[in-house]
Amino acid sequence: MTPFASVKHRGFVLVTSLVFLLILTVVAIFALKSTGVQYRMSSNTAFLDRARAASDSGRLALSSVMPEHVYEREWTSVSLATGLTIADKDENNAADDLYAVNSETSWAADGLDVDARYRIDGNGDGDYADPQDIDAAMAVYRTAIETNTGSGQAMLAGYMGLGKAVSAGGAMIFYDIQSRGYGQGNAQARTSADFRAVVQ
Repeated sequence: MTPFASVKHRGFVLVTSLVFLLILTVVAIFALKSTGVQYRMSSNTAFLDRARAASDSGRLALSSVMPEHVYEREWTSVSLATGLTIADKDENNAADDLYAVNSETSWAADGLDVDARYRIDGNGDGDYADPQDIDAAMAVYRTAIETNTGSGQAMLAGYMGLGKAVSAGGAMIFYDIQSRGYGQGNAQARTSADFRAVVQ
C-alpha cells in the first residue's frame, strides 16, 4: 500500500504555469519599453535644457555689449565677449550697426535676421555639438524710442533745475533681443528679452 495515490493531472498545471509565464514575459517587455521611452524623454529634456542655457548665454553676451555699442554708434571700439561675433549682412567688411534701423520687414520670430552669433567650443574639438559647447544665434529688433520722464525733446530742455535733454540721457531705445540656442539631438530653444539702452 502506498501513502499517495497517483492522480492524472492531464497537464493542467503545465498549461497554467505556461500561461502565467507568458503573462509575466509580456509585462516585462512593456516595462522595458516604458523604461526606454522614459530614458529618451529624460535625454530630450537634458538636451533642451542645454539648448536653453546656450540661448540664455548668447542673449546675455550680446546684452552686455549693447550699451557700449549704442553709446559709440559703431563696433570698432567695443570689446566683444569671447565667442561673440556680429554679423556683416551687407558684406561691407564691417559689423552691422544694431542700434539703428531694423533690417527686417516683419517682427515674426522666424523672420528675424541673425545679427550675432555666440559660439564657445568648450572641449576644443572643432565643433559646437557637444554638451560642453555653446551655440546661439541672436536677432536684435528695435521696438521703440521714448523720452525719460521729465526730459524735454529740445536741446537742453527740461525743468527742475538744469533739466535733461534727450541728447543728455533723457531718451531710451528699446530692443527685443531674441536668441535661439542649439543643443545635442537637434534640440533648439528660443529665449527673448526686452533691452533698454539710455541714449547719451
